[in-house]
Amino acid sequence: MINDALKNKLTARETEILSLIVQERTSAEIASLLHLSIRTVDTHRKNMIRKTGSTTLIGLVKFAIRLGLLEGYYFKKKSKQKQKTNHIRNATDT
Repeated sequence: MINDALKNKLTARETEILSLIVQERTSAEIASLLHLSIRTVDTHRKNMIRKTGSTTLIGLVKFAIRLGLLEGYYFKKKSKQKQKTNHIRNATDT
């Protein structure tokens, strides 16, 4: 279960942007997806770093891990890679 004290540190928009950061999206990609300027995305990123007590983007990602934002993305990505590997393996078996 997500720790409510951690979750309440960030606004809904910040959580949304953090989720996209965890998905390895650039500021330009995030801005385009959310119809924001790149500067606004960067300001949200700076505010999240400050609010979470992080000093770097890595610290912010660690915060996202504690929030549980990374699990869904990581396992979904890993599952797709596994399916691709299995498909290749099955094709070579025939």
